[in-house]
Amino acid sequence: MKYCEWCGKSTTNKPVHVAQTPILEWIEERINKIGRKQIWGENSDWSKLEMDSDFEAELLVYDQLLSTVSKSTVCTRCLKEDERMWEKYYDDDSGDDEGGMFVVVEE
Repeated sequence: MKYCEWCGKSTTNKPVHVAQTPILEWIEERINKIGRKQIWGENSDWSKLEMDSDFEAELLVYDQLLSTVSKSTVCTRCLKEDERMWEKYYDDDSGDDEGGMFVVVEE
């Protein structure tokens, strides 16, 4: 029996290439509160934002976990939830697929 590396539940899924963490709604909402372009934008400057050092550290770790992809066993529920989070927070329907990537789960 294999276990999901994101939630710990048992799964029969085969390993796939995914980020080390799923997209986390609680941190995405904190990013939205400050402003996505102010945090991740091309000209962002965290020193000019009202952000405490703990949140800066969380963002650095979160960014590293999201951008590090490895072969992992993840259950279907987690993959679907991650895709939902991607669509909610990162899919801006601009037609620009640069950097856009998500896993499609076939049933």
